[in-house]
Amino acid sequence: MNLKDNIKKKEIITITGSVICFFLFVLSTKYTGINLDYIVNFQNYLIKFMMIGASKMTMETALLVAVSSFMRILFALVLLVAGFAVLSSYGFLENNRIVGLIVSLISALFMLVIFGFSITSIFMSLGLIISCMLIVPLTNTYGKELKRWILFRSGSHSISTALIIFNIMISLGIFLAISINTSYYQSSMKADFSAAMEEITMSELSNAGDIPESYRETLNEQVKQKTSDFISNSPMMQSLIKFLPVTVAFSAWAFLELLRMLILPNIGGIINYVLIRIKRSRI
Repeated sequence: MNLKDNIKKKEIITITGSVICFFLFVLSTKYTGINLDYIVNFQNYLIKFMMIGASKMTMETALLVAVSSFMRILFALVLLVAGFAVLSSYGFLENNRIVGLIVSLISALFMLVIFGFSITSIFMSLGLIISCMLIVPLTNTYGKELKRWILFRSGSHSISTALIIFNIMISLGIFLAISINTSYYQSSMKADFSAAMEEITMSELSNAGDIPESYRETLNEQVKQKTSDFISNSPMMQSLIKFLPVTVAFSAWAFLELLRMLILPNIGGIINYVLIRIKRSRI
């Protein structure tokens, strides 16, 4: 096998492996129910869980349930990082930006087809395209400049930069999508928050003593009215609803950035290290 065939083989393997990882990321995000409605109302789920669910569990069980609610998000993001790591391991050895471009265009097309051509998916696709195009030359540059832990740090640094771009684009997409459909998402948030507060209140009243069945329906109506009045008259709730595009986009960005700073680049660095060692052993 000559050098030209070897380069072609490396590029085909890189494109295939990276596209598969991004495709699995898109599928896991789509079919585990992580969408804009889920993001908007996630805080309501946390409130309901802390007020009702956690009170009926031991501390260990409550912690396990709370952590598991984040696992599907983390699992999807690890697949995204794996796709970046496949590209970064290639970029460490070869500085061919076309590979990143091909991967990004194929993966972005998958994303748009599966998610639909929504504002959020368009911005996610743009973030993926920019990140994939940058990660190959970035890793190549880091590989030449770094002096210690080169294999790990070249991947972790370049993947961290790619995630910064991706996180910003997702947050912008969330902001614009909610801003354009503000009335829908405000109504969705009000309805979900009302349902959560009604369930919390009825649970607390039931714990305080048995409620006669004949009075339960009347009490439920009173709780609904009080909840509606609270949402309408509370300055805090009105501010939250008014600035919903900003608060949701910022919360999503802050959460993604927390994972980027603490976990994801390290996972990417490890994958990058392993892949480069495997590739070197076969050259």
